[in-house]
Parts: sequence; C-alpha cells; structure tokens
Amino acid sequence: MMTSASHNRIPSIFVLGASGFVGQQVWKLGAQEQVTLTALRRRGQVDETLGKVIQGDMASFDWSSLSAQPPDAIIHTARISGRTAPERYLAGWRGWLANRSLERWRTSINHTKDDSRLHLPHSEARASMNHTENDSRLHLPHSEARASMNTRANHADDGERLSQTHSGERLHTPTRLVFASGSLVYGDCGTTPVYESSPLHPIAFQRSYVRAEKPFLKRAHQSDAALCIARLPWIYGAGSWFAQFYIRTARRDGYVTQYGSGKQLMSLIHVEDAAGMMLSLATNTTASGVYNLVGGPAVSHGDFCRLVARELGLPVKEMPETQVWSKFGKTVAEALTFSSDVRTEREELQSYILKHPSLETSIRDVITALDR
Repeated sequence: MMTSASHNRIPSIFVLGASGFVGQQVWKLGAQEQVTLTALRRRGQVDETLGKVIQGDMASFDWSSLSAQPPDAIIHTARISGRTAPERYLAGWRGWLANRSLERWRTSINHTKDDSRLHLPHSEARASMNHTENDSRLHLPHSEARASMNTRANHADDGERLSQTHSGERLHTPTRLVFASGSLVYGDCGTTPVYESSPLHPIAFQRSYVRAEKPFLKRAHQSDAALCIARLPWIYGAGSWFAQFYIRTARRDGYVTQYGSGKQLMSLIHVEDAAGMMLSLATNTTASGVYNLVGGPAVSHGDFCRLVARELGLPVKEMPETQVWSKFGKTVAEALTFSSDVRTEREELQSYILKHPSLETSIRDVITALDR
C-alpha cells in the first residue's frame, strides 16, 4: 500500500524504465494502487495488462506528445548505460541530453498549468497572449518574434486542452518527477553517516552516470520544482547484483565470497520498498529535493556475507581487496568495497511502513524465490 504524508492519490503515472529491476516493481505496485499507468519501453518485457506501453527510446522521445494530457507524475528509473569506461562516459552525456529534454518539457508544461491566463475566458486569454506577444516582438527581429509568437500560441493551446480535459482541477497541479539515483554519488564514506546534505564524491559507475542527473540537480532544491531525487543504497531482490555476486557464485564455488576485509558498511533496501517509497514521493505533493531511501540500519559487509552463507548452508571466504581490483577492475571493485551508512534527514517518508523490515527474513525469502 502506498503511504504518503499528504495521503494524496495520483491518478496517472508515467514510468521510465518499467522493464528494469526497480521499474518492474513500480509498475506492479502502481497497478495495485489502481493508478493509471503508462510506460515508455525501449526493450524488455512490461506487463501490458497493467497499463499502456509506448514503444520508444528515452534519448529521442518527443515529450511534447504528452502535452495535451500530461501525467500527474513521472517515475524515472531508466538509465542509459555502457559496458566499458568510454561507453559509460558517452552514456552519461546521452543521459544528460535526454534528461535535459525531459526537464525542459516538464518545466514548460508546469508553467503553462500555472499560467493565470488559463482561468480567463478564451477571448481574454487570447488577448492576454497577444498583448504579451506585441510587447516582446518590439525587441526581437522578425524571425525571432514569429518563433516566440508560435511558441506562446502552442502553450496557450496546450493550456486550453488541459482545461478542457481536466475541467480546471489540474491547473495548479504540476507534473511531479521522482528520479532514481544511487548512493555511489556520495563516495566511500567509511563509518561517517551519509545524509542528503552530504557532499557528492561520485565513485565507480556514478563517475560517469552522475552527469545524467545534473539537469535535475539544478532544480531539485527550488520550492516550485515538484522534483524528488531518490538516492538508493544497495537494492536487493530476486535479481540484480545480489544474485550475480553472491548467490550464483556461491552455488558455483561452494562458498560465499566476502569482497575485501568485510569491515565496509552496507546500506540495503528491498526492491519492493524502494519502489514503494518512490511511489510515496510521487503522491506527496509537498515533497521536493533529495531523499535518501533507507531500508534499515547499515550492516557490515562481513555480517551480510555471514547471513547469506547461513541461509545457503555454506562457508564464507574472503577475497583480498587487491584481488578484487585485479579481477574486476577499478569501477566494479570500488562498487563492491565502498563503505556507506546511508541515513535520512527528511520527514516525508517517516510514515512509510517497510514491507521488508527484517534483513534476515528478506534474504531468506529472496533466496527461496531464486531457487524456484
């Protein structure tokens, strides 16, 4: 069940990355809450019985196609990625361009919604628009004046369609955005607690990918942004890194691998709680800024490995950090050995009730699901 401080229900949510590890859960939980769902799918499977699926690519999607009926919220769990360092560098820039396009459209449509002219009769709204055009064209060359006039006319038309479609109810409800980021942006912080106000020192994959969130970082702290950046710690569930680096390798090798000394701290959250919290932020109309999503107290990597080993009935074997670096390379090694105690200063999610509060029970359930 979605829980938010304001207990508001968002009737329509547009999901980016609905075929991914977190996005799939957002899609399922959103359907359970009976919201109207739409997904942009480039590849992968999305359950089309739960909502509308649009085939397309985030990098080239025409956001203006949604202007007539913009969603109440966008939950963005997609990422343009790369396998090698050069590919990740380019992916970061492609992500920046795609997200800049999204944010420009969202800002534009939100300003259109808030435009006071939308409360005027059609003739008065048109007169107001013409008055503004006449003022602005005095200072512009003819070609720029015509472009300005066309842009304003398009915005006015969008506003009229919004007014007709939503009967005035949505005029002051901006399209909210919840963007999924990761705690790797904070870097290796040892035992020092990491809060939303902590400085950013991106490591591992986030060295390249953090660039993609810069269009949102610029706006996240503005009071009218209607934008939340969700900083996700280690997300565990029946898939992703947990199966790859712990379960499959343990079954193959006969032991659970501890990467490094085991002293590094791990902050973890179950994928269902990550999705649930993002939905809560999408439905909370007062939420804005950066949010660390916390699934429970941090545990040492060694304790985590012992917990997994106990459930599998296997021993733990340490892989020295020098071997981790030589085997996996800098990027993956940093991700496997960094230490992060993620906490939150934000109150908006305090009413959210974790579906998976017990790490031990949840790990057991995930292993059972993987064995099916």
